[in-house]
Amino acid sequence: MLTNTLRVLALKSKGYSTDMVEFAPVEHTMKNVLIRAIYTGKPDENAKEEYNRLKTMFSVTDFEGDTI
Repeated sequence: MLTNTLRVLALKSKGYSTDMVEFAPVEHTMKNVLIRAIYTGKPDENAKEEYNRLKTMFSVTDFEGDTI
């Protein structure tokens, strides 16, 4: 769930409106979330701050050159 949350926050910080759609009950599989994004052109600074806060809290590192 953390990975999906970080993905959604990264998209929002870049100007996308997002929805997370669960298409199978979680008791069957954790890999059941579809992230739907539509570009709005309005970056969300709060999403960027939350993304960075969660990365720090859970000691998540980016791939080389992969930052928001």
